[in-house]
Amino acid sequence: MTLVTVLSALLFVLAHSLPAVAADRSLVGVWHLDEPDGAMALDASGKGNHGRITGGAERVAGRFGTGLRLNGSDGCVEMAGLGRLPVGSVEAWVRLETEPTGQGSVVSFCAGNKGRGDFALLGFPSHLKGSARNAFAFSIYRDEWHAATSDIVPAVGTWYHLAATWDGSGMRCYVNGALRGENTACTGGIAPHAAILIGAGSWSTYAPCTVDEVRVHRRVLTEPEMEAHASRADYVAVPPQPAGRTVGIPEDAVLNVADFYSAGSPTSGIQDAIDALPIRGGVVVLPPGEYLLTQSVFPTNNVTLRGSGGSSVLRKCPEIQTAMAEATPKGSTTLKVTDPAGFEVGMQICITSKGLGGWYCSQPVITRVEGSILSLSEPLEKGYDPASSIVINYFPAIWIETRRQVTIEAITIDGDIALNPGPFSDFVCAAIHCFRSTGVRIRDCTIRDWPCDGIGVQSGTRAFVTSCEASGCRGHGVHPGTSLHHATFSDIISHHNAWNGLYFCMNVRYINVTNGVFYENGRHGIGGIGGGKMPGRDQYNVVANNTCESNAMCGIQVIQGNHNIVTNNVCRNNSQAQPGVLPGILIQSSEDIVVTGNLCTDEREPLEKRQVHGIAETGTSNHNIITGNNCRGNAKSGVVTVGKNTVTANNVE
Repeated sequence: MTLVTVLSALLFVLAHSLPAVAADRSLVGVWHLDEPDGAMALDASGKGNHGRITGGAERVAGRFGTGLRLNGSDGCVEMAGLGRLPVGSVEAWVRLETEPTGQGSVVSFCAGNKGRGDFALLGFPSHLKGSARNAFAFSIYRDEWHAATSDIVPAVGTWYHLAATWDGSGMRCYVNGALRGENTACTGGIAPHAAILIGAGSWSTYAPCTVDEVRVHRRVLTEPEMEAHASRADYVAVPPQPAGRTVGIPEDAVLNVADFYSAGSPTSGIQDAIDALPIRGGVVVLPPGEYLLTQSVFPTNNVTLRGSGGSSVLRKCPEIQTAMAEATPKGSTTLKVTDPAGFEVGMQICITSKGLGGWYCSQPVITRVEGSILSLSEPLEKGYDPASSIVINYFPAIWIETRRQVTIEAITIDGDIALNPGPFSDFVCAAIHCFRSTGVRIRDCTIRDWPCDGIGVQSGTRAFVTSCEASGCRGHGVHPGTSLHHATFSDIISHHNAWNGLYFCMNVRYINVTNGVFYENGRHGIGGIGGGKMPGRDQYNVVANNTCESNAMCGIQVIQGNHNIVTNNVCRNNSQAQPGVLPGILIQSSEDIVVTGNLCTDEREPLEKRQVHGIAETGTSNHNIITGNNCRGNAKSGVVTVGKNTVTANNVE
């Protein structure tokens, strides 16, 4: 037995023989690094976020038990990221083995090893201007790097307890239990990230160090806790090192929201249950009941939110709206409003002004209310003009961003539109807002009376929206957009929405919309297929076997697009708001569209017919194929074309 092994065993016994401390439910990652061998660093937090050791690394005597010595050239530990971390703490014991020659990260929240994207770094990042060379620091990237830099330049061969915290008041860096650096300008926390690295950053930057006892919390550690962790060993005993090496999902990965409910929770316990799941996912069950929301629910990877259909209802809180009292620049974390009445800590808001809607809205949570000043959890996305501003407590009920394999099923979302009269509406506040995600499944859900879009799937790939209903929404019922590719929307019923039943928007490609029913919507049944000028056009989409009935405008609108297929649909009694003006299917300034096998008719008495044509080309449309459609019974002719090279054949008029 070597001296290192004996020392490691003695330190482990010493640490685990001290009085136990209470378990901390905020822990979302604990890596003791006490495994005797193997390529895994086991997570003791219960989240199952086990890390993989790669490159030049060896187990040696650590600060407590075993530590991991990393060679500074390719050695690190990589585990899954924790998503959005607006509030939290990270801590580690670290000993430099040689002086670093460049950036060295003890812990990085990032895009992954060689992923070329760091979001937060604990260590000695060399990119921080004005800091001492190799001084300990904690930094967060938001448009640019912001840092809480200490005055401690670590000595080679000496153990240090290095830690950081962040919340709505800024971020802080601690060395050996003492606050040594602070930054109050950056309050947005850590953005969604794919991975956590120990001993490295994502740009192939490695630290020549030995690391032990790495921990991540979803809360801010207090200064007495920092002091205790730096001076005592008892905290490392809880939670204990996992006995086995199982890397699967623990048996308790099905959680009931009822076990997490509290009156003060802004999501009625739903987010608390999600955060309690292991990192590799699981199921959160919403038993029958109403769940009041004052901010969004953020599912994490491989999570299923499962309700009981119409008896599991997420309900939006009543509307609070005001305007800004003064111009507010981009990056500000405070906002002065004309009337602060009703705005409360923990309430999520949407901030916008003329020309700065959509992706330019800001959607922070209020962290403090002092008179007419609201403090915000995140910096403002843009600078906003008070003359046209809106500050309103609108937000997605469920917000899925940069996630994988999320399933939302059998949940009802009620926007309580009578208590949210608007008139504000924006797609980024859709009831279910999915952005830049992969493998999302939304099924058997009901959205009713939501003050914005019902279901929005923006960007990403492989989305499946099936057997859902959207009605009474102030925006679109269903909204695929922003470069969404390879997705299906099937068996959807969307009706009585203020805008389109389903709306294509901007570079949507390889999408199938099938077997849906879209009726009595305030614009088109299915609209926007096309998207405008290249490269933003919608292309290679199939709209098939749908019924579009009694909509205010067209049954189906194809506009400025190409290479789309519209087949076997029923478009009946449309153009309700513009009698005798719009057809069942409109092909507007579009090319290479295939329109076949559709039934387009108006069944009312001759003088009451409103759908002017069954199918009509307008504008610069050309090179389309319009064949085999039944277009009898409209106010005027069945099929109208303008394209010199458009082909029409076998249509019944």
